[in-house]
Amino acid sequence: MTKHTPTMKPVRTFSAFIVALLLTVGGGREGFARITEPDVVYFGAVTGGSAGSVITLKLDADGTVLKTTTVDGTSNYLLRLPMDSVEPRVAGAARSGDKATFYLGTKMIQSVVVPEQGSIVTLALSVVAPSLAEWQRLHPGDDGSGDSNRNGVSDLQDYLNGNDPYHLWNLLTLSTLADNGVAIDTTLNVAGTVTDNGSGIGVKGVTVNGHAAPLTGGGFSLGIPLAEGANVITTIASDNADHKTMDTRTVTLNRSAPLLVISLPADNGITGKSFMAVTGRVDEPTTVVTAKVNDGAATGATMNGVNFNVTLNLIPGLNTIHITAQDLAGNTSDAKRTVISDAVAPALAVSTPSQDISTTEGSVHISGTVADAATIVTVGITVDDQSYAPVVAQNGAFSQSVTLATNKSYTIIVTATDQAGNSATVQRTIIKSSGAIVSDGATRMLSDAVKACQHLYGDAAVTDGEKLRLDCAPLGADG
Repeated sequence: MTKHTPTMKPVRTFSAFIVALLLTVGGGREGFARITEPDVVYFGAVTGGSAGSVITLKLDADGTVLKTTTVDGTSNYLLRLPMDSVEPRVAGAARSGDKATFYLGTKMIQSVVVPEQGSIVTLALSVVAPSLAEWQRLHPGDDGSGDSNRNGVSDLQDYLNGNDPYHLWNLLTLSTLADNGVAIDTTLNVAGTVTDNGSGIGVKGVTVNGHAAPLTGGGFSLGIPLAEGANVITTIASDNADHKTMDTRTVTLNRSAPLLVISLPADNGITGKSFMAVTGRVDEPTTVVTAKVNDGAATGATMNGVNFNVTLNLIPGLNTIHITAQDLAGNTSDAKRTVISDAVAPALAVSTPSQDISTTEGSVHISGTVADAATIVTVGITVDDQSYAPVVAQNGAFSQSVTLATNKSYTIIVTATDQAGNSATVQRTIIKSSGAIVSDGATRMLSDAVKACQHLYGDAAVTDGEKLRLDCAPLGADG
């Protein structure tokens, strides 16, 4: 493996020190670059990459793209890597000691350990065919048995298949009993969310033990029958390029475990509150009941005979509430409830029209966007006694044409409502008229000028219709 040889050490002053680096690469071609002291600079020749090819440096830990650059016309590259040493960690920045990998296009070509801040590293990059020997060269001491992108395939096999073992193709979040949980119900509900993790490929679907789980806005829920004893539950999410993320856990059905009945909350519920009361009953008053949210600390329930209750704080979004009952003999039963907490109103923006307007057209176009971090949002538009329900696209955009039948002032109310009942409203006032109106309110037709004079000298009264159409004067009178 090519060693990292810093050719210049950082100089630290009270202000950012500018280091001038004179590069001589590619048959006498000279270039001059300036870098700031906190950066790390990699440069050198590229074998197997044509001009314009994209070079990417990714963090091994989670596949974060740290920096990209391109191969120039003489098969060289220069990549300036931003560094970070503060808390919390700055997105897109590296730290000394980070393990990262260079890619040419989608091909893994060189693993590195990020050096100290201010280092300048000459590093030749070369594309070679994936092989076990090349993996061992790139990752000494790593046998590739891990599954960094959680797709059910080992890192080594991903590499040999030409895939990026560190790219999280899907982001799968499950809400069900934990691994090695004990159930007393013969049906286990498996719920959760899935995204393409920003790849833009799109989610294809989710299966649980081979059964397709219906997707609604990125969320899914499916009941799986359990047999007495141990049951393996395998959930697989795939994107439209057939990259997969898999979760496997074992749930044991034990009908002789202590009775645990959950009264509240209902499974797959949605609430606009940040807390939730959990109530239910067991079959023995000596049974100990605890509950927790996700992987948080367990809270003991208050017992009233065989009935129990406990109040838990929720996090925004998906919450898995784990309830456990343990009898005096140490036998346990587990239950789970999935609850989405959404206490924030959706964001609503009306882009057309962007403000109150006057128009002579017989209709007006209403469009905008909505967004909500936790639940699906619907949009309703009301105009007098007319109601509209435009379709909200996956990106949150909506559009609706509204009819303006008569000349008058219209109040248009756009309301966005999420599944928890939170809502946001935007109002527009639109005046429909038949007159020739310009933005400063002046009349342009001769008849309007004559009418203005009549209004000014009291020869004609201003009608209600003229008031609505702004088709009246006097422009120079008292009122």
